[in-house]
Amino acid sequence: MSQVQYVCTPPYSQIVDHLSTTPLVALPAGSIVLATRATTSLISNIARSSPSAIILVGLQAGEVVTSASLESLRRAGASAVLVLDAGTPMVVDILRTARITTDSVRGELGIRLGLLGHTISPSFEAALEALVSCEEASSTRHWALAMGESVRSLERRCAKDWLAPAPRCWVALVRAIRAVQRLQCSAEGSVEYVLTQGGFPDAPAVRKLLSRICDVSPARVRSLIGWYFVVDRWCARSWQCTIP
Repeated sequence: MSQVQYVCTPPYSQIVDHLSTTPLVALPAGSIVLATRATTSLISNIARSSPSAIILVGLQAGEVVTSASLESLRRAGASAVLVLDAGTPMVVDILRTARITTDSVRGELGIRLGLLGHTISPSFEAALEALVSCEEASSTRHWALAMGESVRSLERRCAKDWLAPAPRCWVALVRAIRAVQRLQCSAEGSVEYVLTQGGFPDAPAVRKLLSRICDVSPARVRSLIGWYFVVDRWCARSWQCTIP
């Protein structure tokens, strides 16, 4: 059987079959790709060609993969597994799985950065995990406290050890991701109401943040699924690629 990729792009009204013999390049923000008979190489190629895409691995009923294989697929850029019934997958199943898998940032930010061409050391990936795991990471000071370091030490490590943007840039990125998640989790109510209920009382500041980080409005965010596009656009603005 040939490998087949099913592509679902905003506004998520239909699925398009796409044979794996041709690359998927520069899919729009919020796109979802379901890859069947997926290999690590295939997933990696899709993720690097369209780093904003949410990639699902489609398994047939009864098909078994090892935990090591799943981890390899995850590191290559796959976000979740979807067990398929016979025939073409349903849009509703693809959308539900994509929404569930992008509810969290933990264990994902380092992978996203790697797919965008940035070399992430284990110590820096651990630092980023401390940031996304800190519920009150609204400032560099909060992040430094979560790591048991001073602000000056964290700034030095970003500049000297990790060759990465300043801590305040990472805090802004994570805040933008969280704002996007909050807006996407509730289709009801005004933008101001949803943000306030989600711990963002200053809606105008969030609008400016999203415009600066990823050039998108809250209304547009609510029409999309996932936050990967935020990292992609933030890197293009804030962090020059570190590898060819």
